[in-house]
Amino acid sequence: MTRFIGGLAKFLITRRGASVEVVRKAATAWIAELNPEGFSGDACFSGGCNKPFSEGGCGGMSEKRLKFR
Repeated sequence: MTRFIGGLAKFLITRRGASVEVVRKAATAWIAELNPEGFSGDACFSGGCNKPFSEGGCGGMSEKRLKFR
């Protein structure tokens, strides 16, 4: 998830000249889409690395096999 948000921010800033507020809104919208109930922030410390995003996890930690739901 962190990689995606970092890539999204880089794209928006370098290709679109986006402001901090635009990047923040885009990242917030993406996170809300992944898991509307939000994330606790402790997935790395509570065995959530392989859980889908929809369950508050990190989505599997593999770019080639992401788990959304």
